[in-house]
Amino acid sequence: PLVSLVLAGALISSIPQQSHAAFFTTVIIPAIVGG
Repeated sequence: PLVSLVLAGALISSIPQQSHAAFFTTVIIPAIVGG
């Protein structure tokens, strides 16, 4: 999961603020659960 979180952080920095909630729910949480 650590690498996924780093990559997700980079993506979050490049997407609009409005998209953060949906992005976090659909990508970051599964990344934490899956590894």
